[in-house]
Amino acid sequence: MKDETRKTGLVTVIVLAAILLLFFLFSLVMVILSPGKKSEDLVRSSSLQEKTREEGSVSFTEYRDAEGNPAFAADLGYAVKKTTTEKENVTLAEFFDAEGNPSKQGEGHYAYRREHLVEENADRYTYLDLEHQPMTLKSGYARRVVYYNDLGKPDSVRYYDLQDQPVVTAYYGFTQYWEYDSLGQATVIRYTDPEGKPMITRSGYATAHRTFYPEGRDAGRVDREFYYDEEKRPMALANGAYGVHLEYDAFGRIEWIVYLDQSGEPFITTDGYSAIRRTYYADDTVRTEMYYGTDGKQVALLEGQYGILKENGNVVYLDADGEPVFNLRMFLYNSQLTVMAAAVIAALLSLSFGRRINLILLGLYFLAIAYMTLFLRSGGESRIEWEIFWAYKQFFRDPVLRKEILDNIWLFVPLGTILYRLWPRKLTLLMPVVLSAVIEAVQYFRGTGLAEFDDLFSNSLGGVLGFSLGYVVYSICRRLSNKK
Repeated sequence: MKDETRKTGLVTVIVLAAILLLFFLFSLVMVILSPGKKSEDLVRSSSLQEKTREEGSVSFTEYRDAEGNPAFAADLGYAVKKTTTEKENVTLAEFFDAEGNPSKQGEGHYAYRREHLVEENADRYTYLDLEHQPMTLKSGYARRVVYYNDLGKPDSVRYYDLQDQPVVTAYYGFTQYWEYDSLGQATVIRYTDPEGKPMITRSGYATAHRTFYPEGRDAGRVDREFYYDEEKRPMALANGAYGVHLEYDAFGRIEWIVYLDQSGEPFITTDGYSAIRRTYYADDTVRTEMYYGTDGKQVALLEGQYGILKENGNVVYLDADGEPVFNLRMFLYNSQLTVMAAAVIAALLSLSFGRRINLILLGLYFLAIAYMTLFLRSGGESRIEWEIFWAYKQFFRDPVLRKEILDNIWLFVPLGTILYRLWPRKLTLLMPVVLSAVIEAVQYFRGTGLAEFDDLFSNSLGGVLGFSLGYVVYSICRRLSNKK
């Protein structure tokens, strides 16, 4: 009986050790293989030569550099767009890079099929993966149907999943409607659920009312936008603003965002500033944001930053002159290898010392987690995500979500090892769950982050992995000691 128990214990140790090793190697591979985005080297389509050509039922739109070589248009996401007429009212659009390889678009697809529905005066778009199979985009839908009014302008858009069932997207609801003025400008945008009822999306409102620049370089572009709830009452965004005033750069990108109160005047939002000034990379993604008060002067936020730089998927704090400054929390967020290394070192320290040192480590751990997840974050709207594993479903498609998931797991690994050293009982595994639930609840009630099940699961998984690491290490140590 004792021999069978020993064998069972040994198998458990081996299995857990294999799982831990595989998780470590998997995390390492994910970090190494995550592509770095060299945004400074990108080129806009307006700086390239555009050429079109026809080959029977196939048309090509190509971009070339000054030497006539194929060139990637960063703002469009491709060097070549190939459009094939498959049959009447059905076309297939495919995207390629400068080397002729399929080019992934921002939402994760490589192609789409467009079907014109004559009787409904609508177009149905189905988004396709690398094998031209229907896929779900980052925004949460696989198909969308665009309906047009008598003037040929979009009247509404509806979103569907892979089974052609209505899907409520985070930012567009199920149906997105437009209303136009006599000049053909979309003065009202509203969102509804599958029952046609107005709904507040993750953008923070149910309806937006717009006014436009009447003349000049920005004629026809949105000047001001104000927000309303399901009952058509004025509604504040998470930062307290009831509307925004927008100004544009030479490429038509939003350069200034000025936040407005209910009376339409600039004011200081809950984030600590009244206006943001942006610069962009060639692919139209934001490069920098600088913060300003109602008097037009620069302002510093909670951690002393006057702005941020978004670079290769990371966020760097800037001083008043736009120069990078060091910030410990952002350094840890930006460097996934550092998070992994810190978690491993903390776990090894825990396993190397006794109860007194681990009690100290537990206190330091709580302070570190509070610093990383709760402190120095401005409050806003309480947000919660009820969908289970919504982030995990996009693990391999979205590098940002992938990084967040792995960080959330690794951040709780040291807690698991510390708890094992202090209270090596299975019931102790509830503590990572409770701590994560407390963090999510605080974030929700303070409006300092998105409360979601996925974070709770990731944190709890990290705690279990850390606890298992402690069990494996000490089981091995006991067995070696018994042999002596």
